Amino acid sequence: MRAMVQARFSWGYFGAIIPAVLNVLSLEGFLILNCIIGGQTIASLSSQLDDTLGIVILGIISLVITFCGYRVIHWYESVAWIPNVIAFIAMLAVGYPQLRENLSAPVPPATPANVMSFASFLASNIIGWCPMIPDYGVYHSPDASS
Repeated sequence: MRAMVQARFSWGYFGAIIPAVLNVLSLEGFLILNCIIGGQTIASLSSQLDDTLGIVILGIISLVITFCGYRVIHWYESVAWIPNVIAFIAMLAVGYPQLRENLSAPVPPATPANVMSFASFLASNIIGWCPMIPDYGVYHSPDASS
């Protein structure tokens, strides 16, 4: 919300449409990727579901949650880390023998190209969340002074 307020202040009422459209497009890409990966994950858990049906199921669940509002979405985000931690611990436990075998893997030299590649990978991971940050403005008190 803050970013959209700043865009409207800086670019005017109609000029703020540009960052708003870019925001929607970046979040649509994020949604599409999540639905595809989630649908494939759901399909891999069941022999009776294919990828397309898994994507449709996840899309419908996402749509229903979207109509519940920010409070439900933010509550979900506050507890969604728990299954992720369990999944990472399970992956670490299952993959531990292979991890131990790769302790002597060669590390590439820290050339400028390698450093820039790694830095751009980290930046792209974080920048993808930027359009969602203003959503947390919903908790700001409307009675606060300007």
